[in-house]
Amino acid sequence: MAGKLAACIDDPRDPARTLHSAADILRFRMLMIAAGYEDGIDANALRADPVFKMALERLPGERDLCSQSTVSRLENLPDRRMLLKMGRAMVGLYCASFAQIPKRIILDIDDTFDAVHGAQQLRLFNAHYGPSALLGHGYTVGINVAGPRPSVRARSR
Repeated sequence: MAGKLAACIDDPRDPARTLHSAADILRFRMLMIAAGYEDGIDANALRADPVFKMALERLPGERDLCSQSTVSRLENLPDRRMLLKMGRAMVGLYCASFAQIPKRIILDIDDTFDAVHGAQQLRLFNAHYGPSALLGHGYTVGINVAGPRPSVRARSR
């Protein structure tokens, strides 16, 4: 997935001076999110972590993973055109998970009020807007398909 998404990004960096490919940065960021680290700032604390290195096919003694600033630069790089290409790539990956592409895909989008508690930032909006406003909401997206369910494919190299 990271490779396909990275191919959609026009990376302006000089390849001769680049230590971390866009695909490597995306893989690290995806792994951070999957492990519960939702903020890119955690990259500095995790870049030398041996488990993260091994998950990204590096030995613990090898060069560290990318820093928070590198992650942030990549996250802020895509423009509308690149984001559209990335969206199409993700739809392509989703459709490739089916033995036969479904004729219809239904997105069930529900908003969820996520109240902020204690002394957290932006808690004042809880009382100001209340649970009926869109501010402070998370969205849950369920995907339903008409037809066969996604197939499971082994990763190939």
